[in-house]
Amino acid sequence: MRPLVRLWRRSLRTRVVATTVLLSTAVIAIVGYALLRDVAGGLAENRREVAIAEAKAGFEQAQSQLDAAVDTGRAPQSQALTQLVDALAATKGEVRSYDLVLHGPLGAAGQAPVRSSGDLDLADINPELVTEVASEQGVFWTFSSLSTVGSPQRTPAVTVGSRVTDPGSNEQYALYYVFSMADQQETLDLVRNALLSGGAVLLIMVGMVAWLVSRQVVDPLRLLRRIAERFAAGNLEQRMHVKGDDDIARLAQRTAVDHHI
Repeated sequence: MRPLVRLWRRSLRTRVVATTVLLSTAVIAIVGYALLRDVAGGLAENRREVAIAEAKAGFEQAQSQLDAAVDTGRAPQSQALTQLVDALAATKGEVRSYDLVLHGPLGAAGQAPVRSSGDLDLADINPELVTEVASEQGVFWTFSSLSTVGSPQRTPAVTVGSRVTDPGSNEQYALYYVFSMADQQETLDLVRNALLSGGAVLLIMVGMVAWLVSRQVVDPLRLLRRIAERFAAGNLEQRMHVKGDDDIARLAQRTAVDHHI
């Protein structure tokens, strides 16, 4: 540390470049954090709105299918519920962007059965959301994270829950739509990496500019200091070639005049 401290104390160029880079780093970090937060908020809000709209349509479809199953009497209740989950999870040649969890009947003695379209279970649903759906009628949502198979990382998700009623038994079931936000997370990672790369390049450019600017100021001062030291040592023939009419040039002229006198 001593050489670094000595360099910091004795080198004006080092202080100028280091201070400029440090301040630029702070500014870039603050601006980058604000931009990343706005992008993350926008992606999450857009995904939430789409998820709620899609889930509401699914809740209406689920209730219609339960009503139709009772009216036609085509299948027992357990089979009708299984068919309900399969029908809601079915897609027409598209990649499904959600998973389903059906829990109930609510208020039943013992552990109510859970049906799902994937590897999810009721334990993967946010407990606060489970409590809200079980206690009140309505559509509720929450952000959460889910563990993926074969990966130690957890994937962000938005979960939307509501209740559906079986008209035949008048029993209520909790239905949850779990929408993965892996695409939004990937987009956010790309933006973060772009900000980090751009910030690093910008810091290098700022450091180079600070070095060039400080060189224009420090080099004449160093030369002036050396000439002054030689004057002080008795070498009165030493001269400094002065160019321009800026502050450094005027200082050199004034120093030369003083020593000539």
